[in-house]
Amino acid sequence: MDMISAHGISIFNAVAFGSLYIYNRPMPSVFCNTGICENSELSKFSDAKISAAAQLDSIRSKALLEVGKENADIFDIHKMILDDFDFNNAVCSIIKSQKVNADFAVAVASEVFSDLLASSDDLYMHGRAADVRDVSGRLIRILLGCKYEEPAPDLPDLNKIILFSDDLLPSETVKLDKNIVQAFVTSGGSPDSHSSILAKTMKIPAIVSTGFSPDPSLDGAFAAVDGFSGTLYICPDKQTVDSLSAKISDSF
Repeated sequence: MDMISAHGISIFNAVAFGSLYIYNRPMPSVFCNTGICENSELSKFSDAKISAAAQLDSIRSKALLEVGKENADIFDIHKMILDDFDFNNAVCSIIKSQKVNADFAVAVASEVFSDLLASSDDLYMHGRAADVRDVSGRLIRILLGCKYEEPAPDLPDLNKIILFSDDLLPSETVKLDKNIVQAFVTSGGSPDSHSSILAKTMKIPAIVSTGFSPDPSLDGAFAAVDGFSGTLYICPDKQTVDSLSAKISDSF
């Protein structure tokens, strides 16, 4: 198979090799149910926020040990999103005006707010889109009664992988097993996202904003990440492998 390459923004300067693993985030299905009791759904939303805050306290405690206080504080920002006036007002307004279920209202509000942030020219605001999706996904799982378990890529039975996804959420990134995940690459994302900040702290080679989506048939193919140039190579040729191996040697 011919070599395929994709370029993006490098987050951590290092080289990694592994089997390509295309990660598709599992999300529970959300349906629109109309004509329901708005007070009941508003109450469910309020209770879900309390549960989400407790979960975030738990993950922050674990992150404190793994990535230090500065990075663990990311999950305090997630708690701030839970209490954000505009976000809460949007969810409650959708429930009241459309008489729909709370999980559907959260999903709609999340899409609006994350898309708005992702389209911002302000890099900091752009990077917060993933945080809104992370918090919203947590709320939706709670509202649907899903078992509490921090989202993390369900890694394949491989020794070393290069994880590829549309984007990685902060709660997913902090759970990555560095013994397995040698690097991650995303089609979207931002160098200012909290996942990118975590990648630097965890010293995981990462490339974001490639604008690339690999064909599913490439899942499991040998791949390499050049964190110095911000390049993903799928099925790299011998010359490329030798060149990247030399970069590893030079870094020691």
